[in-house]
Amino acid sequence: MDKQSENAKMFVSRMRELLNEEELGGMRREDDPDVLIREYVLPALESSKNVLADLYHDIHGGSGPFAKIKRIIITKVANISRNTMERSMISQQRYNDMVYTLLKYLYEKNSTSSPNKKK
Repeated sequence: MDKQSENAKMFVSRMRELLNEEELGGMRREDDPDVLIREYVLPALESSKNVLADLYHDIHGGSGPFAKIKRIIITKVANISRNTMERSMISQQRYNDMVYTLLKYLYEKNSTSSPNKKK
């Protein structure tokens, strides 16, 4: 056996030990892919669909004698940041939407086509 595959096996075994120590080692290769998709993958993808939501939060400048100036400066910085990030975030949001829709469709189609699996 070569040195690289030995190191890889040691790394994997150490990671398993760490996951078990942290009580995160519940998922194994033997776990049902249906359960993994239904309980972990689909909810994660659904929550990642709207990546633009945080970009458009209202920004408050506070109160006081300089509130108007602070609000103007913060609004300018926010608009520049939004314009810079918006294009890449829109692309990411479209990708997340498509992946979620496709995976959900395939999961539902697979679930209905195989009657022996639980939904």
